[in-house]
Amino acid sequence: MRLDNLKCWSGMLLGCLILIYCQKLLAVEVAGLYTAELQVISQSVEERKRLTSQGLRMVLQRVSGHPATIEHEMVKTALLNSDRYLRQYGYDSLKESPDREASSDLQWLRLQFDEIQIDKLLRKAQLPIWGSNRPQILLWLTIDDESGRRTLGADNDSGLVKQIDREAQRRGLPVILPLMDLQDESALPVTEAWGLFRQTLETASARYQPEAILAGRLYRNDEQFWHGRWRFIFNDQVTGFSTSGDSENGEFDLVIDYVADTLARHYAVNTDISRHEKIRVKVENILSLAAYAEMTEYFKKFAAVTRVSVAGVERGSIIIELIAEDSIPKLQEAIALDNKLFELSADPAGDEHDLAYRWQAQE
Repeated sequence: MRLDNLKCWSGMLLGCLILIYCQKLLAVEVAGLYTAELQVISQSVEERKRLTSQGLRMVLQRVSGHPATIEHEMVKTALLNSDRYLRQYGYDSLKESPDREASSDLQWLRLQFDEIQIDKLLRKAQLPIWGSNRPQILLWLTIDDESGRRTLGADNDSGLVKQIDREAQRRGLPVILPLMDLQDESALPVTEAWGLFRQTLETASARYQPEAILAGRLYRNDEQFWHGRWRFIFNDQVTGFSTSGDSENGEFDLVIDYVADTLARHYAVNTDISRHEKIRVKVENILSLAAYAEMTEYFKKFAAVTRVSVAGVERGSIIIELIAEDSIPKLQEAIALDNKLFELSADPAGDEHDLAYRWQAQE
């Protein structure tokens, strides 16, 4: 009897832990969007200036979400004067880092760019800005090599996984691998993973509740050339494409670029000044000054929002007025990425506001 109770409680605990883990995957506050780390061969001024321009290029692509950003004339001019956008820099020679190869001979230049100046440049050039709240991407990657056919899990520390991490960081994408525990292996056997079937991929991914699913298979042909087949599932759409290269790591930049470009078109804010819009939002369940402060700071973090002001106060609710770039649906999509606000149904006969939400109490 006690054993049955123990099994019951263990199952409930595991279920709760999985639920908590999955809830955190709806979106991620991506850190380091305005930081670049580059390998250096010396600490000379000339080397630093060259790498500062390269680092600014990386940051602008990451923050805008579009590689073509660097082709804009204003951006080209900024790249010639990259020091103007640099807040601070430093060198280190750490032997190990999650996104670096272990070596005592490597030196790295860490560049921290000014967020305000970067955003100002993009707005002046009327280029998109993609905020730090970004959708989590679940990657199912199945490899067929001399070790056999297998699907990589989150605890894998191979060079291939490190390459994925580096490329995802380059574009500011929060990419995770599945746990590949018994539940995953049962939901998506390696034969099903290899087939890249949409229904089985979505069923196996349900426990993680990702915003997007990237699935791929890699194999080497008789000429020792690596080939990849990919499926990207996002916004109820499925796209497929192929890659090939002379190493298993060689084409991940193209895969990550495709995913980042697709998501940026959906989430990045159009900063064209002609599209500024005034939005009134009613937020319920604001029961303390702390909740009010947290809620207003929450809205300020969105790239689309340029101003937040209070338009009215009711019992337990606040009407705020936002000046936002791009459209109301674009703001709604950004808010929907996390669970801090619960959207309420519109009341045609109710108050005059564009959106209504209930603030979720934060622990």
